[in-house]
Amino acid sequence: MRLYDIAADFRRLSDMLEAAQTPEEMKQTLADTLESIEGDFEDKAENMAALIAEYTATIEGCKAEIARLTGKAARAENAIASIKSYLKAVMNMTGKKKLKAGTWTISIAKNGGKAPIVWKIIPEDIDLEAIPEKYVRRSAQLNTAAIRETLEDGGFLSFAELGERGDSLRIK
Repeated sequence: MRLYDIAADFRRLSDMLEAAQTPEEMKQTLADTLESIEGDFEDKAENMAALIAEYTATIEGCKAEIARLTGKAARAENAIASIKSYLKAVMNMTGKKKLKAGTWTISIAKNGGKAPIVWKIIPEDIDLEAIPEKYVRRSAQLNTAAIRETLEDGGFLSFAELGERGDSLRIK
């Protein structure tokens, strides 16, 4: 089999992997297709490494585009907030609570829901011990660092044990 044919087979594999809906379908597609591609394992491994590199580049491009679009959305949200703030300020200065502007009806209305709490002290600075228990919510969390330290030092805990470290494939 020629190198061009192998590359075409791997391009088809890439297309089929992108069409797969679940990880199980991807694994089955990968196994079925690799069995049908002629060549020794080293050639297949080289092409799979190239496919991984291509997917890695795609991921990085997608993440960059997500960051760009997130920034664009944030700028649009800031623009909306600025426009609303300006419009509200002008309406308050002119004493208008409601106006009809073309196809739009613009009004200033009270917010719904519960009244906000106005803190007299910054919440992080409040001494929780000085506040009645009724007003304090406490939550307990496991101290995983202490648990790990005890287990690594040979201690026994009835509710936890150290698991086996897995392994991973690295391509350089």
